[in-house]
Amino acid sequence: MRSASRRLLLLWGDLLVEAVESRRDHPGLSAALCRQVESFYAQREISFRVIRVARWRKPYFPPPSDHAFLQLPSQPTAHVRGFFWKSPNGHDFLYYRVSKDDEPLPRQKKFHPKLQAPEWVLFHSQPTDDRYSDIPDREDVYDFLRQRICQFVCVGRNCVSILEKDVTTLQTIVRLSHWEQSLYGKYRMSRLRKAYPRDSSRETQRRYKESALRGVGLRWPRKPSDRLRQWPDALRDIGIVVRMAERTVVGSGRIYRADR
Repeated sequence: MRSASRRLLLLWGDLLVEAVESRRDHPGLSAALCRQVESFYAQREISFRVIRVARWRKPYFPPPSDHAFLQLPSQPTAHVRGFFWKSPNGHDFLYYRVSKDDEPLPRQKKFHPKLQAPEWVLFHSQPTDDRYSDIPDREDVYDFLRQRICQFVCVGRNCVSILEKDVTTLQTIVRLSHWEQSLYGKYRMSRLRKAYPRDSSRETQRRYKESALRGVGLRWPRKPSDRLRQWPDALRDIGIVVRMAERTVVGSGRIYRADR
């Protein structure tokens, strides 16, 4: 039985933590990965404030499914962020916020300890007037890996992209954990603050998340035109399952890419 090999590579200003593991090396690999991922999630458990405001809430919205994803709201010039929520009495709701400046969703510091932490289904609709709105935001990709999110839905002008996790994704999450626990990862935020003193805290966070994704091997094309064609393969290369649904009119469409 071969032992899993691990290598540390220094790449032009970013530390790439690469863990090379074969699924056939150990029969209990999936269980071991799940334990490591659970521990990583527990370090920064998230919970969103379920705000009982009419303009936030879309009652009796279909539960998470490809059909429901195609009905998610979008705006020509604004960002829409939200999540699916099942109420204690079993009703399905959709909570979302429309923001010109892409404001994050309001969070609580920790989920209630007596309740089981849910696996969230989040979505982000980018402004449809933007010709590159079909490309997922790297900040969303980082949050998808870092948090207890089972599906992240990215809504653009022409398609809806669904990010999902499998065993290969768990390996990437463990690599992200190693990167954040390394000396480079621990001090990356303070170095970014010194390098870009005029940045807002949100922009510093964004730079940190992009560094972390490079640290687990994401090769994001520099040119937007290349990115528009190559981003699905770039995410699949780091173990993220990508499915895409063609967006024609609200509530319709077809799944046309379901492979890794």
